[in-house]
Amino acid sequence: MPTVSASPYLPTGQQKIPQHAPTELAVIWSGGPGTVLLDGSPIGVSASVFKVMGLPKPNAFDLAVKGEDGQVLHWSVKVVPQTPPAPKGYGALGPPSSEERLERPLWLPEPGREGEVWRLFAISEIAALRTTSLAADLAWRQVATGQYQVPGE
Repeated sequence: MPTVSASPYLPTGQQKIPQHAPTELAVIWSGGPGTVLLDGSPIGVSASVFKVMGLPKPNAFDLAVKGEDGQVLHWSVKVVPQTPPAPKGYGALGPPSSEERLERPLWLPEPGREGEVWRLFAISEIAALRTTSLAADLAWRQVATGQYQVPGE
């Protein structure tokens, strides 16, 4: 029986999302199908990718994936007022472009940027952008299948 395991891009543990984030989050894992749980209640089943839609906006919530064998991946998600760090010049000329919005989630997880706690946000941002450009769609496919290697890891 296959067991669920954390994606290299989204290790289990503490995550942050900004208050202004969309109400859709993308969760990824590998190893087999799992039931996605929001604050302990099942909200869906998927093979390795699940989009959590219509999130409540509390200060914090728990997100988990439970495999068929009982293995559980768990993320404690904190909703925070600050925005995630961004590359220098991000949005300097007005609202960020699609390219800048894609650059941030790829830049953010690199070591030394406190990006580890923003990866759920980063994955969700890439998933949201995947219909806007070929580059975003390719980035999503690499992240979702575990092929994307975070620079420095």
